[in-house]
Amino acid sequence: MDRQGGMVRAKASDYADRLDVNRLPGSCNIYKVPGTGKTESLFTLMVRADDPSQPMNVVADDQREPFSSRNEDHSPKRDVTAAADRYPESRPLGDGTLGWYGNWYTTVRAVCGPGSRASAPKLLHVTARAEYDDVSDADRERLARIARSAAENLTERIGCRSRLPALPGALAPVPTKLHPAGTANGSCRWFARHIREHGPGRLPDRALGVTVRDANPAEGCLLAVRPDQVGRIADGIGEEALDLAQSARTHSPWWLRLTPAPPDPAEQVPRLRRSTV
Repeated sequence: MDRQGGMVRAKASDYADRLDVNRLPGSCNIYKVPGTGKTESLFTLMVRADDPSQPMNVVADDQREPFSSRNEDHSPKRDVTAAADRYPESRPLGDGTLGWYGNWYTTVRAVCGPGSRASAPKLLHVTARAEYDDVSDADRERLARIARSAAENLTERIGCRSRLPALPGALAPVPTKLHPAGTANGSCRWFARHIREHGPGRLPDRALGVTVRDANPAEGCLLAVRPDQVGRIADGIGEEALDLAQSARTHSPWWLRLTPAPPDPAEQVPRLRRSTV
């Protein structure tokens, strides 16, 4: 991967020499030292296991805000919901049973099946994440290989009997542009059908979905409101909400991310999900 120059070092989340599989979640960070007293993160490997005190499915996650309110030159965006440039909907790895990926990360899931040690968790998530901008197509594929290799090594270390499917041949860039909700396909098709049958009402008018896979029924659907449509939705909601409506046009857009919650994390692909309205 692109090491970006400088001396490269590694650090585990608990400051040990290696990730402690008996104390999950855990992580390993690869970073560079461009100068004395300076560090810049390059790459992180994170491991999570299902645990009653730390559930895999999270209703709110501030790190998954889909939209950035500013352009790369830090000027304010004129249309803040045109593209989910910060955190678009992830795409399945193959048919989705292996995991999912974004433009700068890959998460591999491993279900510990029959024959696993009693101490092994039921489910593992292993995420390889680049910490630098402009991640190349080649690096995105390297992230996937690293995540799968780490998951394979981890399952052997902890006695988790799991069959990891092979990686797909190529990982296309994840789309970020939202489209009119009435023409949405894939995981947002149901919303487009609802709008056609019942009208838009006060519902979001933009959507970003993913291709639906039979083996991966938990694909997310991102819905959002165009800035010039905020007034249509805000009309009649009360004077106290006018400030919220104004900020929705500029830096705090209205959006909703929908993801089916699996009844059993080992049966379906779980995803983090969050909604802001």
